[in-house]
Amino acid sequence: MNLRNTRTNSNDPTFRMLEAELEAELSQRDDSIQQRCDRYDTPQSYIDTVIVAYDGDTPVGFGCFKPFDDSTAEIKRMYVRKDYRRKGVASIILMELELWAGQHDFIKLILQTSTKQPEAMQLYAKFGYKQIASYGMYANIASSVGMQKLILE
Repeated sequence: MNLRNTRTNSNDPTFRMLEAELEAELSQRDDSIQQRCDRYDTPQSYIDTVIVAYDGDTPVGFGCFKPFDDSTAEIKRMYVRKDYRRKGVASIILMELELWAGQHDFIKLILQTSTKQPEAMQLYAKFGYKQIASYGMYANIASSVGMQKLILE
């Protein structure tokens, strides 16, 4: 595997293609939650900080974050195509997101995931993310899991 990351934004056509794949997969896992959250987490919400991972010229995954407050960024999306899972791609994307957020002077990253995504919960825990109370629109969703990590001290 010849993995490389590209920093881009949510207008990037490759991001939009991969985002559509993620949306389809999330809908299969739990369509009722996905319909509730779509208006907040779809490409129509412009995000200036997107990482797209490639194996050579083949796009294989992405992650992104956006400001939550002055010191905190929120990871909004992470996705790796099925054929590339369990090969370290998500870890590389997450490390790049943490680095980039630190370069923007954020000291903490937060995110929401779901009990229906145990592989995501495992990834974040492996990188030191701790569970917190769900927040915002996710607060009343039983399967929602909030997580956070200090990236700068």
